[in-house]
Amino acid sequence: MPTLDFELAAQLAATTLRHAHTLGMRPLAAAVLDSAGHPLAVLRDQQASFLRPQIATGKARGCLGMGLGARTGSPCPSDAGVLRGHQLPNRRRGDSRARGHPDT
Repeated sequence: MPTLDFELAAQLAATTLRHAHTLGMRPLAAAVLDSAGHPLAVLRDQQASFLRPQIATGKARGCLGMGLGARTGSPCPSDAGVLRGHQLPNRRRGDSRARGHPDT
């Protein structure tokens, strides 16, 4: 498994913001934390409110603390294989992992 360093964390956060923009989502922030819950990268869309970074960091800490995804109750992205080089679940195509089922 690759080590989560600043470069990878910044890339994950930037990719998250770009993907949210392409999906037409409202402005948001993305936080990537290390395993101890310390922020490695926190990025905010220019149009997002000033509290979005704190909200994103809090959701990420909750995910770490409970081992669940912040929105769906599914495993956290690191558990779903993101750091192992696998693709994130695609909810638009009905990927079973998006509903909280383990990787196959």
